[in-house]
Parts: sequence; C-alpha cells; structure tokens
Amino acid sequence: MATPPGWGNPEHNQSQYAQYPPPYPPPYSPFGYQHFQYPEPGLIPLRPLTFGELIRAGVNAIRRYPGALLGPIALAVLAELVLLGAYVLCAYLVSGQAFHDVLHYAEPASYSGDGRPTPPDGEVVAFAVWICGGLALALLCQLALSACAQVVSATAAGRGAVGRAFTFTEALRELRAHGGRALRLYLFLLLLGLAVMVVAFGPGIGLAAATGEPGFLALLLLAFPAVALILFVGVRWQLAAPALVLERQPVREALRRSWRLTNGTWWRTLGLSAVCSLLAGVVVQIVQIPASIVGSALGIGVSGLPNGHMDGAGLVLVYAVPMAASLILQPVTVAFQLLPNAFLYIDQRIRRESLDTALAAEAGITWPPTAPVPPQYVPPQPGPPTTTETETQSSQDPQDSRNAQEPTATDTPTPGTTSGTTVAEPPATRESPEQAPDEPKDSPPPAPPTES
Repeated sequence: MATPPGWGNPEHNQSQYAQYPPPYPPPYSPFGYQHFQYPEPGLIPLRPLTFGELIRAGVNAIRRYPGALLGPIALAVLAELVLLGAYVLCAYLVSGQAFHDVLHYAEPASYSGDGRPTPPDGEVVAFAVWICGGLALALLCQLALSACAQVVSATAAGRGAVGRAFTFTEALRELRAHGGRALRLYLFLLLLGLAVMVVAFGPGIGLAAATGEPGFLALLLLAFPAVALILFVGVRWQLAAPALVLERQPVREALRRSWRLTNGTWWRTLGLSAVCSLLAGVVVQIVQIPASIVGSALGIGVSGLPNGHMDGAGLVLVYAVPMAASLILQPVTVAFQLLPNAFLYIDQRIRRESLDTALAAEAGITWPPTAPVPPQYVPPQPGPPTTTETETQSSQDPQDSRNAQEPTATDTPTPGTTSGTTVAEPPATRESPEQAPDEPKDSPPPAPPTES
C-alpha cells in the first residue's frame, strides 16, 4: 500500500530531536531580524505545538469536518446499539424463564426466607453464558467503535494540517482501507492487557481464596506493578493508530513508531489524554444532569406514581431520556478525545523529523523560506585622488594658488633669534602660466642689441 506524500517514515533522524527554531534565519528586513511567522495552511501552524494548541486543534477539526468525523462514529454507535439490542432480545426469547428465575431469586427478599425456590443449575448456567456473551459482544463493539473513530480522527488531522477537504465519502473509503488493521491493533492491545492482568492477579486471587487476608495483601502488592506496567506501555503505544493510518504501516511497525515518537514525552502524552478525558466527562455530565431531570419529570407525569411507585412506562422514560442524550453526545466526545492525540503525532514528527517541510510542500508552500543575505557595511579606504578631484584642483584661480604658496610674515623667523621649532618649507606647486618656465621671477629685461 502506497504511503501518501509527506507522511513516510524517514530513516534518518528518528531517535533525535530536530533543532527548533530551525537552523535557517528568519527573513531579513532593513530594520533588523523581526519575529518569524510560521505558515499555517490548515488547522495548525507548521511548527511545534503547545498543549493548548493541541486541544484547540481538536475542537477546530470537529467544527471544520463535522460530517466526515461525526457521521461514521454515529453509524458505529448506532450499529453497536442495534447489535446489543438484538442480542438482548434473542437472549430473552431463548432463555427468558432462566433470566426471570435467576433475577427473581437474586432479589434481597429471597434471603429473608420467604420460600422462593432456588433456580435449577441449568438456568443458572444459561444465565451466566448469556451474560458473558453480552459482555464480550459489548467489548467487541467498543473496540470496533474505537478503531472507526481512530481512523477518521487520524485522517481528519492529516487533512486539516495542510488545509485539505475531508468528506463523508472519503471517510468511508479510509475506513475500508484501514479499519481492519486498526481493529487488529486494538485486539492485540486488549489481549496483551488481559494476559498481564491474568499473570499479575491470578496468583493473588488464588492466595486470597486460600488464605484470606494474607492472600488479599499479596493481591494488592501484585496489582500495583501490573497496573503501572499497563499504564506505561499503553502511553508509549498511544500514537500507534495515527502512524498506522497516516503512514500506512502494519500493526507491528506502527507500535514501533509510536514507541520511538513518545520517547522522552511520556508525561506530556499522558497529561494530554487525561485532560481530554476529563473535559469530555465534564461535557457529558453537563448534558446528562438536565436530561436525567427531564426524564424523571416525564416519568412522574406519565405514571402519576400510583401507590407511591412508578409503573413501567415511567421507568422507561426515566432511563431512556438520559441514555438518548448520551448516545447523541457520544460521537462528539469520542472524536474530541482522539483528535488531540492525532495532532500530537504530527507535533512529534515535526519536532523529531522536520515533517513541517513535507507538509508545506504538500500544501504548496515553499518552506523553509530562502532568506536574502543582509548587506555588509564596507568602510571607506584611503587612496590616490581620483580624476575628478585632480580636475577640480587644477580649475582653481592661479592667483589664489600663488598667494597660498607665499609665506606670511608670521611664518618667517626673525634674524638673530633662535627657535626650537623647524619651519616647514611651503609645498611646491605648479608655476603660474604668466611666468616663463625657464626664467626667474624677478630677472631684468634683456639688453638691446648693439650696432656694429
């Protein structure tokens, strides 16, 4: 499968941070080096992102691609609801009597000696099988929902980074291309976590059942390292799904990429996931509390509380209204928790592998810009007079030149006095054109010729 341009896995500079700010200088201006403006072709600027920018980018992605993001996730939620509903209906039709007997016996009144019969072992086994099957189906549906949400979230982050469009049809195409590998990734993570839990908690549970309190203490001692190991490895593999989707990597290579990209940023990755989950939980509670109040009011209004108890229709409304509100809000909360993680993958590749250059090229931007060389100041050097200066000097008045050559009275030393200073001779200048070049200045006129 071909890797899209700009998202390939470079073989150089994988384990070292790139230097930021980049080694090239910012654009030169006549007034000096000014603040550098990074390009922003899409939802994020092409530079290392801050913590708040990662969360804001997730919100902006939901606002920009609501159909492509929320549509597939809503379809996955609806499919999960239909499958679980069909499973419950099938269980009721096949083993409805077993459910009735076991649940009726498990009521608190059955322990007060009211003479209720104990259900047969076959009904208990059937009840346990149906319950375990329902839990497994719910877990598989959640894995499929997570895989679907990861594929569309990573694709939306990649498109949003360069300002490209992302439609519902393209989201379905990406799901067909990457949904299977994303599901295998989550199955692998689930099975690995279950294996660690069994290895860690199995001996502790056995000791607790055999010895009581000492075994329970051993269970607690084994639980802390297992939970810490699962948490550490889970955070290091947090970026595997974006690498799998954007780089078209198989599961194993995606896990390796995530391990390298999260090296040295474990706490930042964990903090981002924790903050997004906390904010999503707050939003759910803000919606759930009014929905519960509305459901309770509708239930009381419909049933009328005969004999101080609520009938079946009222109970249905009490539970149905909050559940409907949760199902409507679930696509938004799931996308909000996964999108910052996808932008964190882009941020780590910008920091380590200079992905901003490839993204700028994909967006049609020349990056990094070519900065002109600033002009250098060259001080003037002394040298021979130029032709212009010589012509200017020769065009001066000859009389002024002769007056400048003649010494003044103050420059001539007085006879008989001794001076400690040496009087410099006036510089030789060119002779006046009125004088002959070979005659002295004050020579007498020549004598007239004598007659022979």
